[in-house]
Amino acid sequence: EKNRTPSKGNMITVLFSAPLVWRDQNNSYQPIEMLDFELERELLWQCFKEASMDIELSFDNATTDRLQATMTKCCGCLHFSGHGHPNYLTFEDFSGGLHWLGVDNLKNLISSGVKGGGAP
Repeated sequence: EKNRTPSKGNMITVLFSAPLVWRDQNNSYQPIEMLDFELERELLWQCFKEASMDIELSFDNATTDRLQATMTKCCGCLHFSGHGHPNYLTFEDFSGGLHWLGVDNLKNLISSGVKGGGAP
């Protein structure tokens, strides 16, 4: 078996979104159900270990800044873990709250960090 450095195609970034609260129509804070990110992290590590794949796996918080940084470093695969809606993903803001990231904004953030402006 060869030892080799993972190529950009073998880089997987996992963005976990764990906002604590969201504001309802009355501007009141409402708690958000937490997902089991530790279990997901362990399952991902185990899958790649069992597959004997040479993968560089990294984990980060799902904020728009971290998404931009991930796309700039040209990861080969982006995995999002968090709550969603047909028109939004639930990213985090910078104070532990929910940031609704719409489809058009998501496309713009992803394509702005990719050479040529397309999806990775």
